[in-house]
Amino acid sequence: MADIYSESEGKRLELLSRVKRQLWFAGMHRGKIRPLHRQVVLGRDIVISEDISLHLVTRGGKTIFIKPFPGRLLKLENEGADTETVVVTERTRNDNILLGFISSYLSMIQSETDLRIALDNYLLPSILLPRDLRNKRIESKEELEKAFQEWTRIKETWEIAITRAYRTNHPVGLILSKNLFRNQGPLQQHAYIP
Repeated sequence: MADIYSESEGKRLELLSRVKRQLWFAGMHRGKIRPLHRQVVLGRDIVISEDISLHLVTRGGKTIFIKPFPGRLLKLENEGADTETVVVTERTRNDNILLGFISSYLSMIQSETDLRIALDNYLLPSILLPRDLRNKRIESKEELEKAFQEWTRIKETWEIAITRAYRTNHPVGLILSKNLFRNQGPLQQHAYIP
């Protein structure tokens, strides 16, 4: 199957795997990933980046880079039926990274406001929206509430699946949802390792 990461991104992620104990330790005392509305409250500009190594990195405290959720990772099961299910279609060389990436979105989108910010910045694929809202811009409060209900349903399912994966096959996965402070030259950056 295709991999969501380019070759150079794969090399970077291998380096992260080598220092996983240090990443876990560095992330222990820090909090969880902040929701999107909190990023706005902190005055951060959201910048879309296709570089996975920049996902959730802040620069100078005024900018946060976020990788959009790749739509090609998802597919609908029972499409058109009353109970459509969104599933992850691809496996990667390191499933912990995929689980961490998904977990980062579950942490970032906690409210309708967070969902609105994500949709306005094109961070989520339309497959995660209710069928009747997939090909249009969400304008009304009712449409946003309906979209958030769908997101909540998907989120609850994925949280159970991720928790099960962490407890059984992926003990390292907990490391990847922690955050890490790192100094990169003249800029101080907070890096959330998905």
